[in-house]
Amino acid sequence: MEAEGKKQLFVREGTILYRLDPTDIKWIEVEGNYLYIITESKRFTLRISLRKLEQKLPAHQFIKIHRSVIVRFGAIDKVDFSAGVVFVGEKDLPLGPTYKEKLLTTLELLN
Repeated sequence: MEAEGKKQLFVREGTILYRLDPTDIKWIEVEGNYLYIITESKRFTLRISLRKLEQKLPAHQFIKIHRSVIVRFGAIDKVDFSAGVVFVGEKDLPLGPTYKEKLLTTLELLN
């Protein structure tokens, strides 16, 4: 859904529907049958596929770094390519070997 030129997501938890600006998202990860959207202040738990959610995100703001993790570019603090880790604050997220080259290329384009 578009609002004021920006893509907005609506996330339901129980009976409450939250409007979520993609810029509030730090990362998204999958564990088992659950998908977690991590923001600065809240962790949303959903039952949706990562692929389906990825299609709803603005592609220029997010990148898949592992088969089970998507991160927002603006949330990345540092990347250790040799260790295969992306840091978002104090959280270290896995960087899959399949996704290293795309991340490196994309980050170089941003510099």
